Amino acid sequence: MDEILSAESIDLEELKQKTFFGCPDNGSTRALVWRLILSALPVNKAEWEKTLESQRVNYSTFVKEFIIRPDEEKNSASNDPLSNTGNTWDEYFKDNDLLSQIEKDARRLYPDISFFSEPAKYPAVDFIHESYKTGMLKMRISKRNVTSSQSAKSRNGTILMTESTNGDEDDDQECKVEKNWEVVERLLFVYAKLNQGTKYIQGMNEIIGPIYFVLSQDPDLEWSRNAEADTFYCFTQVMSEIRDNFIQSMDESTSGIHALMAQTFTLLKKHDYSVWQVLNDQEIRPQFFLFRWMTLLLSQEMRIPDTIRLWDSLFSDSRRFEFLKYVCVAILTLIREDLISGDFGFNMKLLQNTSDVLPDVLIIIRKADELRQKDLRKNSGPHIQLLSKAQLAHSNFSR
Repeated sequence: MDEILSAESIDLEELKQKTFFGCPDNGSTRALVWRLILSALPVNKAEWEKTLESQRVNYSTFVKEFIIRPDEEKNSASNDPLSNTGNTWDEYFKDNDLLSQIEKDARRLYPDISFFSEPAKYPAVDFIHESYKTGMLKMRISKRNVTSSQSAKSRNGTILMTESTNGDEDDDQECKVEKNWEVVERLLFVYAKLNQGTKYIQGMNEIIGPIYFVLSQDPDLEWSRNAEADTFYCFTQVMSEIRDNFIQSMDESTSGIHALMAQTFTLLKKHDYSVWQVLNDQEIRPQFFLFRWMTLLLSQEMRIPDTIRLWDSLFSDSRRFEFLKYVCVAILTLIREDLISGDFGFNMKLLQNTSDVLPDVLIIIRKADELRQKDLRKNSGPHIQLLSKAQLAHSNFSR
């Protein structure tokens, strides 16, 4: 992989094939590879500096437009929002409703690890705006303790221009310490503002969290410092391919989540009829568990290191999220004994909480590729070589 990455022009297809078997866990390699295979970086190294500079400047512009400028306009407007009939306050209230939802989900990211609750390494970086360092989004959320008469329009976290009477200096100081979950919150807020058709839907936090985690671990100071902006473009690319899963109007379409779940159940019936029959007889519908599995790319079913390793394969696969269907079928076949012997209650609980019974993530990936290879050989021949036992044994990833 080092040889591929050292070239002046990256062979993207070769890089994807190598990445399918897992990136080295040295911090910088995976962060770089994900930028490349998610099209946040061009394959020509000569274009990297210009591309990154443009993306980072654009992101800072988005932050100024959607976060800093609205606060400045709000502060210059009347302090009585209920008497202000202009669009400034209406938009501000709507944004706070959106922000309240995002904040709840961002706070809950991977509670089993400390990363997201830790102070961000580069909070509110200089390239955004000096005034942002007061933590504007957090201040909107923290100033909720207004009286009921003051909060007629502040349901779901909407903030009126009224100072809290029982705050203290410690609370103010806490608001100035930005944590990693707040970076995720800001990213999702900007994404929602730019994508009015999709906006924010619960679960997007589970997609962006691991991406930010990987990019922020880059040992290169400059790249780690700009992990927020780079994460935005990687996340946007991923969402461009899976956004239909989050849009309710697309549920019944050929590209919506219901179509994907139906296709996955068809694959299960083909590759393990006994498991399919048990689920069918017990009337365990795909939407009972596959909806979460597929929409969140299995990020809630695994620990974050396993999720990251799985995403190496999903992101690098030429059919990308087509492979996800085989991963889901592989999981079902690998826990088949439990499913076949279980009743409805047991199986529902198992399928909605698989973390304790899942085998090593590499075994899952190998099984998924084996199933896909079997289908491809019947159609158009091999697509990508199977993970060998030697590769499993000497994988650079360990649980």
